[in-house]
Amino acid sequence: MFGIGESAAESAIQDLIDSQTNPTIASYVAGGDVMFRVTQQISTEAEPDLNGPVIAKIKERLSDYIFEIGNRSMAEVVVDLLRDTGRTVSFAESCTGGLLAASITDIAGSSSVFKGGIVAYDNAVKMQLLNVSAKILEKEGAVSAACAKAMATGCRDVLNTDYAVSVTGIAGPDGGTEQKPVGLVYLAIADEQGTEVLELHLFGDRARIREGAVRQAQNLLRLRLLA
Repeated sequence: MFGIGESAAESAIQDLIDSQTNPTIASYVAGGDVMFRVTQQISTEAEPDLNGPVIAKIKERLSDYIFEIGNRSMAEVVVDLLRDTGRTVSFAESCTGGLLAASITDIAGSSSVFKGGIVAYDNAVKMQLLNVSAKILEKEGAVSAACAKAMATGCRDVLNTDYAVSVTGIAGPDGGTEQKPVGLVYLAIADEQGTEVLELHLFGDRARIREGAVRQAQNLLRLRLLA
């Protein structure tokens, strides 16, 4: 699951956890994901499947957060969705510096769906390669919804992909202000239907903020593909 904390996820199914003796339910947290492991003890192969009904109950309550029932990572799910739908994606990154692209290219076979990325760290690169207007940068700033939207639409046009995702923000530890604090990140996703922008307020050190932005961007793309 993604987008819910361990305590909240456990609370949603606490009655199942307390009442189940076989199968049992155990929770884990790793890399920003919350996982439930459902384990059935069997003595013979002829015993009925008891895991299925329990998993179905969990899905009823937490379906908004579940991205996989199995072993795939979020990145693997995204690559498979792109492949299954015959779609392609590109990325325009600022504060994540290519980490989003790396998370997808870590997956074998991603070359069939990922066409490329542009790390537009400097404003001049945003203007020259992604066609972000100087007016947006002067009026709204590089860390803004307007800039994220322009980066996504520009990336999609330049790299000719079905989807384009952009990331721009302040990862810290410096560079934050009262109006735009460290951890403020804007994501945008563009496709033929238009552009959606997401504002995030992330916490932690620089590495955690950048990692969180990547995970949120993966999930944004996943949800758009499902929609």
